[in-house]
Amino acid sequence: MQSYVIAPALTPVLMHFLAIEHPGSDSHLPARVCPALTLTVRGNSSTAQADGALLPHPRFMLSGATMSPRHVINEPGTLSIFVMFRPGALQQALGLSAHEITSRALDIHDVVGREHVDRFLHQLEEDRPIPEYIALLQDFLLSIFHPIDKQTIGTTLAAEYRKLFSPAIDIAAEFNISERQLERKVRDAFGLPLRDMRRIVRFGLTLPKLLDPTVAWGDLTGIAQECGYFDQAHMHRDFTELSGLAPTELVRKIRSDDPAYWMYRIPQPDFNRLYIPVD
Repeated sequence: MQSYVIAPALTPVLMHFLAIEHPGSDSHLPARVCPALTLTVRGNSSTAQADGALLPHPRFMLSGATMSPRHVINEPGTLSIFVMFRPGALQQALGLSAHEITSRALDIHDVVGREHVDRFLHQLEEDRPIPEYIALLQDFLLSIFHPIDKQTIGTTLAAEYRKLFSPAIDIAAEFNISERQLERKVRDAFGLPLRDMRRIVRFGLTLPKLLDPTVAWGDLTGIAQECGYFDQAHMHRDFTELSGLAPTELVRKIRSDDPAYWMYRIPQPDFNRLYIPVD
């Protein structure tokens, strides 16, 4: 897996491009904040449903924030490119509120003109080095995005994420809006209510501390309290809901060679942006 540099014109709306070639294993993906574009250059992927059925992914899809982990089945040799939006930027780039696609995935054909998308996808049929696919994708996005470089509540709270943990009345007062307006603007920017934003950012703050090789079992309660959980049981519940595993089991999986947990092993700055989208 590798992260690629973003074209300067796209930096107001996008955070990073990640390319990964799947060896054919499953992928266990955690909850995340930011909307994402996923392009399957070759191969196929599906999401396992609760009843065991497989829901095939569109080749090029836009997915929103989610508070649940996902179990993805990848065909051997599948090459995927992930593109993460900055908070609040989805509406600027594509005219969609992040809340409209929370826990949903849309075929990009339903967002952009079909002929334009098909012309782009046709270029991917030729076997190319990964950087060329990245370049083609960036050119396509430049043709459909209308980046606006302006500060929003989403970008402000992302850059100063600890403000998310202040009382809602204080955050609203800082922006000179009501608490109801604040909740609506947070949903539009992140796709999640303020309460869930706090949960997922807390998860992102806590996991790197748990992965510290010097941490021992007896340190978990202290880490939980330091990161804003009421106690270790509170941390256990949130980790289970957001990743599918208890904290100690998740750490064990990440430290193992299990390729299903590749997402947790992406470069630390890129992983942090899934939860604390700052530069």
